[in-house]
Amino acid sequence: MPTIGTDALLQSILIDVHEGRNVATADVAGAYVKAYMDDLVLIKFTGESVNMLCKLNPEHKSLVVTEMG
Repeated sequence: MPTIGTDALLQSILIDVHEGRNVATADVAGAYVKAYMDDLVLIKFTGESVNMLCKLNPEHKSLVVTEMG
């Protein structure tokens, strides 16, 4: 399922504000990791998420690189 475009999202928000609607948001943690993708997808993880992924699967350590030092 495609992600909504920024312009479409902003237009929807403007309509909601104009009509005085109540709006709620939700997030599915890690949805990008669980999603089915049939193309090559590169994801850059930084900070503590790198350590967490390596703890889950030590084979990921070989993929970790240090930038600028």
